[in-house]
Amino acid sequence: MTIAAGPAKGLEYLHDKANPPVIYRDLKSSNILLGDGYHPKLSDFGLAKLGPVGDKGLGNFQKIIKLKTRHNNNLL
Repeated sequence: MTIAAGPAKGLEYLHDKANPPVIYRDLKSSNILLGDGYHPKLSDFGLAKLGPVGDKGLGNFQKIIKLKTRHNNNLL
């Protein structure tokens, strides 16, 4: 989970805290590099674009999904 949390924190910073915000647009496993101590790093910003400046309430949409996982034939 630590490897997955790293890119999530990076995306949160780029989208919500960077000024101007950066929309990464190319998240996939091959664009997550592992550094010393298996610290994940985002790479390949070729498709990245600067996000909207100003009222962050406009144009930001979020969809929350529920995932069901099977482990040993039991739902978690």
